[in-house]
Amino acid sequence: NRRVRVIDGHTGAERFAREFEEAVGCVAASADGKVLAVGVSDAGRGAHNKVVLLDATTGGRLAALPVQRKGANTLAFSPDGRFVAVGFGG
Repeated sequence: NRRVRVIDGHTGAERFAREFEEAVGCVAASADGKVLAVGVSDAGRGAHNKVVLLDATTGGRLAALPVQRKGANTLAFSPDGRFVAVGFGG
């Protein structure tokens, strides 16, 4: 899948949907709910694997962090939201 959809938990309404050129492998939300980290990868272009940080309200791109050739399959924010841990399979 190449899409992330964010749904409001109280109303059920879609906040936003974001399409990516690469496959989405994992998603994590910061503890304060303000930032989403999305691990995206393209098996044919491993140099393009990255973690994209999005504004959780608007879906706007805040940053893109390059990662190693293997795509991220696990993400976690530190409790204070200052760090993102990235896990890779294999």
